[in-house]
Amino acid sequence: MKKITTQIFTLFFSLLTVVCFGQSPRMTMVEEATQASCGPCASANPALQAMLNANPDKAIFIAYQVWWPGDDAMYEDNTAGVDWRIGDYYPSIGGAPNIVVQGNSSAQSTTYLTQALIDDTYAEMSEFDMNLNAEIVDGLLLITGDITATAEVTGDLRLRLVITEHTINGEDLAFQGTNGETEFHHVFKEFVNGTTGITLEPTWAVGDTYTIDESFDLGTLNVYNYTEIEVVGMIQNDDNKFVHQAAKAEDLAISVNLTNNAAVNSIEGLPSTFCTGEQNANVEFSLQNSGNDELTSATINYNINGGADQTYDWTGSLTTYEKETITLPTIAFEAQAENIVNVTVSNPNGMMDENEADNTTESIAVPLALTGIDIITVEILTDNYADETYWEIRDGNEEVVIWGGNPNVGTENIGLGVFPPPADPAMYENATLYSIEVPIAAADCYTFHITDYYGDGISLSTEPAYWKVLDQNGVELAAGGNESWSEILSNYIGDVTVNIEEVLEVNSVQVFPNPVQSKAAINFDLVANANASIRMTNTIGQDVYVKELGNLSAGSYNESIDMTHLSNGFYLVQIRLNNEVITKKITLSK
Repeated sequence: MKKITTQIFTLFFSLLTVVCFGQSPRMTMVEEATQASCGPCASANPALQAMLNANPDKAIFIAYQVWWPGDDAMYEDNTAGVDWRIGDYYPSIGGAPNIVVQGNSSAQSTTYLTQALIDDTYAEMSEFDMNLNAEIVDGLLLITGDITATAEVTGDLRLRLVITEHTINGEDLAFQGTNGETEFHHVFKEFVNGTTGITLEPTWAVGDTYTIDESFDLGTLNVYNYTEIEVVGMIQNDDNKFVHQAAKAEDLAISVNLTNNAAVNSIEGLPSTFCTGEQNANVEFSLQNSGNDELTSATINYNINGGADQTYDWTGSLTTYEKETITLPTIAFEAQAENIVNVTVSNPNGMMDENEADNTTESIAVPLALTGIDIITVEILTDNYADETYWEIRDGNEEVVIWGGNPNVGTENIGLGVFPPPADPAMYENATLYSIEVPIAAADCYTFHITDYYGDGISLSTEPAYWKVLDQNGVELAAGGNESWSEILSNYIGDVTVNIEEVLEVNSVQVFPNPVQSKAAINFDLVANANASIRMTNTIGQDVYVKELGNLSAGSYNESIDMTHLSNGFYLVQIRLNNEVITKKITLSK
C-alpha cells in the first residue's frame, strides 16, 4: 500500500506542476530598421504590416526610424536609442529596410517574415511566461507585471521595456520624409531602463519569478499622441541576443487629476532668419489637452517681440493628452536683432485653467539675416552620384536667381524611387569640384536651396564630398556632406538666408543692347579711381568672359564683349569697381 500511495502522490505532484508552470508559446519578436525618406521602405512596409496585423497574438513589432538615407523627424526624437540598437547592438543591419527576428539572426529583408516562420516560432514553448500591464497617470507611464520561468534557463538575461507609438501620422511630424509614407507603425520611442535594460538573474529554475514595477516620465519624450502609446517587454539573452519571450501592453488607460487644462508647446513654422524691415510670420504651435474632460474650445493669444497681442479663438475636439498643430493667422512685425514668438492659451472649455504653468511658450530667438554680403560662392565637391544634385538661389520674391546641377531633379522630384534621374547636359560630373561665384548687388533677401534626388545627400564618394556656401571673405555661411549621414538633404531646405545691404550706385553702369544679337557694349562712369574688372557667367555659374581692367582713374569707359560663340539664353554681367559689385542681366538672342 505504501508503494501505491507514493506513486499516486507522485502522479498528482506531476500534474500539479504542469498546471502551475505550463509553458507559453513563444511570441515572434520582429525589429525593423526603416526610414521616412527610404523609397524601398515605402514599398516593403505595407506587406510587412499586413503580415503583422494578421498575427496580433503571435507577433510583436518595433520599428526603428534610422538615420539614412534621408530626412526623418522620428529619428531625431531619439537618436541615441536608435543608434545603439541598430548601429551597435545589431551591427549586421547595414541598410533599410531590414529586419531582425528573435534577435538571433543576421539582418534580413522584410520578405523573410512569413506566416510559416511566425507559426513555427509560436509553436515553440518559451522558457518564460510574461504578463505586462501599463497605464498613464498624470503623464507618468506606470508599468507592472511579472515573469515566471517555465523551464530552466541560463545566460546574460535582460528585461528590456520599450516604449513605442502604435501609429504616427506623417502630418504630425515636424518635417516630412520624402518616400510618400503617411503612417508609421509601432515606432520606437525609448528604452525605459536605458539600453542595458533590467539585469535578471543569470540562472532560472522552473517557478522562479520576477515582479515588474517601473515608471517613466512621458514628458521627457516627444509623444505625438498619448492614446497611441504602447509598452513592449522582451526577455533577451545578451550572450547570443536571442529573445526568449515578448509581451505588449496597449490601449492604455489615461487619467489626470485636472478637469480643464490646456497646454501649449512646440512653436514651428518660423524661418531660420528674418530679413530686415517689416516682416510677416506664419506661426504654428501644438495645443494639448492636459485635462480629463474633452477640450472643445480655448483662447489663443500670441505676439512677436512682446508687441500687441493677437487673439485666436480655437474650437475642436481633443481627448486627454491629445495634441493638435494649429496654424495661426499671419502676424506683421518689425524685425529686430532677435525675434521671439510668444503663445498663451486660456479659457479651456470656457472655464478657468486649473494649471497655468503650462499655458505659455515661446520660440527660440530667430536672428536677422546676414548683411553686408555682395558675393556668394557655392562650392560643391560632388559624390559618385552627381546627377542627383541640384541647387538654386532665390530672391525675396522666390524667383530663382541662379541654379546649378541637374535641373531634372529640381526641388520637387525627390524620393520618387525611380533611378537614375533623367539626364541633362547641365548636370555635374562625379567626384568633381565646382566653385560658382554669384554676385548679388540688390537690396533683397536671398535663400539657398539644395536637393538630392535619392534623398541621402552628398555622401557616397571615394573622396569626402561636401557642399558649402561662402561669403566674399571666404566665411562659411552653410555647409553639409563630408560623408556624414547626419547631413541630410530634403526636398526643400532654405539653408542660409542672406540680406544684402543696398549698394549706392555712385558709379554709373550701362549694358546694351538687351537683348543682344552678337556683341554687348558696356559703358561705365567712375567718380573716383577704382580697380575694375568685368566678368560674365551663364545660368549655372560658369565663366564665359573675364577681363581685368586694372586700376582706372575717374572718367568714362567703354568695353565690348563678343557673344557670337555663346548659346542663346540669359547671362549675368558683373562689373567690380573696388569693393562695389554691379550686376546686370542680359539676354542673348541670335
